[in-house]
Amino acid sequence: MREGPDDPDLAMIQQLLESHEELKKALIELHLMAPKRKAFYIHAIVNFIKINNSHKDKI
Repeated sequence: MREGPDDPDLAMIQQLLESHEELKKALIELHLMAPKRKAFYIHAIVNFIKINNSHKDKI
C-alpha cells in the first residue's frame, strides 16, 4: 500500500472513518486488543469481505 498525502486508498479509508463513527470506535477497540485476539478479528474481517466479494449475487 502506498502511503502519503496523495494515496487514494487512505483517502477512501478516511472518508469511511469520518462518515461511520461506529467503525472508527470499533477499529480503535481492535487496535487496543491483545495481539492474538486482534489477529483473530482481523482475519475474520478480511475473510468476511473476501466471501462477500466472491458471492455478491447471493447476498
